[in-house]
Amino acid sequence: MPLKGRHVAACRATPVFLSADAKIVKAVAPIEQAARNGARLVVFPAAGGVRVGALVASDNANAFCPYSLAAQGEQIHISTRLAIWPTRPPPTPAPNEESGGETAPSPSSRGLAFEDAAVTRACAAVYCFETMRFGALCAGNLGEDAIAASPALAARALREAPRGATLFLDPTGALVPGFTVDGATGAHQRRDMLQAEGGILYADLDFAACVEARQYDDNSGAYQSTNIPELTVDCTRKDTILFLSVAA
Repeated sequence: MPLKGRHVAACRATPVFLSADAKIVKAVAPIEQAARNGARLVVFPAAGGVRVGALVASDNANAFCPYSLAAQGEQIHISTRLAIWPTRPPPTPAPNEESGGETAPSPSSRGLAFEDAAVTRACAAVYCFETMRFGALCAGNLGEDAIAASPALAARALREAPRGATLFLDPTGALVPGFTVDGATGAHQRRDMLQAEGGILYADLDFAACVEARQYDDNSGAYQSTNIPELTVDCTRKDTILFLSVAA
């Protein structure tokens, strides 16, 4: 495929839970909408001429995966993420003696919640720069219907948990400005990312930028410090179980 600009769309869609067939049916409309608006590649939280690679969730943080995909000439990497990752239950609000109600806990008392959007973007930016490719981060969208159907404590945890984000990055790790398309007028509205709502995010990517970047720094090709890496294979047989004696 000629190295020229390609219209790419990332679809932040609310899934149909526990029904693979319904999910497929629901995906058709966003694909058709994105195609009508000129998209040649439509990315879902799961992925056309260009060399596309994808990893799921925490696999994107595996240090070996980027170089394996880069060695295969990957030009755009899709990082699919969960809609949210509630790593701890929400704190219980403290009673307010003056009003007789409750006082919401301060941000400092909430504990460490997994900021999925921030962590994923930082990881993907390094990924893009080290291997000189574009990145499409595509997170799912958790609908209010799923939250409302959950028990009270779980619903509160889901509402307060940080949301994942859908966005694009260039081979330097910088944010690629995206846009959404108004379904009624076709007008473009600039959006850097989608996080609080579902929708389709588009961006125009010039894959020739991958070639330019790899000419001066290709960690999966000619640019290597060969005096540092070393491959050693231990072929000795190991005992699968080690019994430790305990002194009386």
